[in-house]
Amino acid sequence: MTDNEVITLNQLLSSKAELSAKELKKAESRENVARIKDIIKKEVKARWPVAFGFILKKLMESLDPKVSDVMIAAWKKYQDIVQFTDEKKYPPDKTYLVSLAEHTMESTYNPTIEILFNNQKVSEISFEIKVYLKIEGINLEIQGGKIMKIHTGSCKGGGSVKLEDLTILEKETESFTLPGSIILGKGITIPKVTV
Repeated sequence: MTDNEVITLNQLLSSKAELSAKELKKAESRENVARIKDIIKKEVKARWPVAFGFILKKLMESLDPKVSDVMIAAWKKYQDIVQFTDEKKYPPDKTYLVSLAEHTMESTYNPTIEILFNNQKVSEISFEIKVYLKIEGINLEIQGGKIMKIHTGSCKGGGSVKLEDLTILEKETESFTLPGSIILGKGITIPKVTV
């Protein structure tokens, strides 16, 4: 990977965009999914496995957040970073390199896919997506209360996708090296915490 190469949650999680016949049967046992299957078979005249595969593909495509965005959202709450919003201790004309200890971050997303027929909403399917990242060897450049650059290290991640209470995808990655550095343009403001 090169500097500033983007890694998305889709890339982290996607290993397949279709379910096995057994997994598809389990998904169909959910009332909402069974209703959608009936609508697709009767009204659209499409093959159900193909249609459901298309729904899953659209779900995975919706996972656009970059891995770096997940990390930054978590770091903004991290006490060792919040201290750099104090302009008296850390003047804005100086850059500080902050080394972060090995840590794990978790995020949950709840996307909904709307099912339309003749431009009318006939139903929707709600999913729960959980993602975790175990990060090592990260250094942040902070200036003026903003994260300006991430000097990356290695990451191991994974997560799951649930349709109602049914897990339809679980994945864990091997450890991989993140891009050498990620430049954040004008920087990401670290929120000040008032006590």
